[in-house]
Amino acid sequence: APLGWGMDMRAAACRPSVLVVRSIRLDHLRIRGRIRGNPRTARDLPIPRRSTTTLRGSDGDAPSVVDVLPDVPRTGKGGCFVDHCDARVAPTDPDGPLAGLTFAVKDNLDVAGHRTGCGQPTWLETHPEPARAHAPPVASLLAAGAACVGKTQMDELAWALQGENHHYGTPVNPAAPGRIPGGSSSGSAVAVAAGYVDVALGTDTAGSVRVPASYCGLCGFRPTHGRVDATRGCVPLAPSFDVVGWFTRDATTMLRCGTALLPPWGAWDTAFDLRFDGAIARDAFELCDEETRAALREAVARACGPGPLKRGGMVEVEIGGSQKENGSTPPLTEWWNLFRSIQANEVWHAHGDWVSEHRPSFGPGVKERFEGAVGATDAAADEASKTRDAIAKSMERLMVDEATGKDRFLFLPTSPGPPLPLGADAQTVESFRNRQLRLTAAAGLARLPQATVPVPRRSGGPPLGLSVVGPRGTDEALLRLACELERALVERP
Repeated sequence: APLGWGMDMRAAACRPSVLVVRSIRLDHLRIRGRIRGNPRTARDLPIPRRSTTTLRGSDGDAPSVVDVLPDVPRTGKGGCFVDHCDARVAPTDPDGPLAGLTFAVKDNLDVAGHRTGCGQPTWLETHPEPARAHAPPVASLLAAGAACVGKTQMDELAWALQGENHHYGTPVNPAAPGRIPGGSSSGSAVAVAAGYVDVALGTDTAGSVRVPASYCGLCGFRPTHGRVDATRGCVPLAPSFDVVGWFTRDATTMLRCGTALLPPWGAWDTAFDLRFDGAIARDAFELCDEETRAALREAVARACGPGPLKRGGMVEVEIGGSQKENGSTPPLTEWWNLFRSIQANEVWHAHGDWVSEHRPSFGPGVKERFEGAVGATDAAADEASKTRDAIAKSMERLMVDEATGKDRFLFLPTSPGPPLPLGADAQTVESFRNRQLRLTAAAGLARLPQATVPVPRRSGGPPLGLSVVGPRGTDEALLRLACELERALVERP
């Protein structure tokens, strides 16, 4: 049957993904033996260096099996882990549901006993005290049995999407050497793609999990805003957009981590059988280059079955204001301007005093954004927030099929094209960044969950990601749908 149409998604979640293999795992009995000597930090937990790992083959068929990639250093130039600490922590329950998995933590999330550097040397110098407690998502993974093996590099204060850090360098993109890894959760994405860990935590404000997941050929998840605690033990960027998300190499592991990271959502039945209608965001696909648009539309067709994609309620919609039912909202191409107005104001409220006092040296791009944030007014942000509320209501209406009452899940590109080459000129970077942010702004403005899965490229080429956005609070259902989407993309000829 085509993807999701009349499908029992609870049963689908129980079917193992074809990409699930034994990746980088620490045997839980071996962990138990090691942590007896030091249950607080397990400093002698091994750092995996060579392990059997699944990466997708370029032919879109069976995945290839490779070792941890030797050309991706752990630390130093091109490395994905920070140099300033060695944040290895044993699981608090070695027999938990995630026993045997390893994970890494973006360096704007607290790991008890270690400093939080935020990808910025002056921040690290002016915040010398180690964290007293784990950030809640870190604690959740440890409680579920996963072992933390370190903290990862990131863009400065999380305010960039390229993954190029002026001070610490650019982590090597294992899926596309010579191209940017994406940011700001660059080190987390690279650590998973290179095979150092099974899972990595990142933060996503304007796309900082979704974008590097797409660029590095990974699965990535941005939860419903507020669903995972990003208010404690997390250095903010723009709090009304900030979420904690995660990366994995396969969708089933992404779902498994969701069971540990996602708390109950009010009275929402998170174990329901999902039956839904699908929609293609036509105006989002128009933001892609021609080759990417064709590849992703073909991927949707491959996943959902043959024909004009009308079966089971699949429709094409415009999420911007050109449709009659969305007439009170601007076109999608203008949503980023609203996002930027609110974001810049919140960033300055979060970090303006620190920037003014310590006058840190920022790299290109980040420097200009902070200079622009000085003039971001509360009045402009308040006005933009009114339109944001209208967008959220419009998206809420769009995510339900009025005729059937079914939830509607929205297909859209994760990025407008493959990752840019390293060292691209400023004009190319800015143009691509603007198109990228017009794609990622939708879920952020409407506070919706979004999952991205890699699209196998039959002809080879750099990675591309296909995203699905769901209604608020449908995170578990969306993760189950991502498992089925991944399976369909790999298995269908």
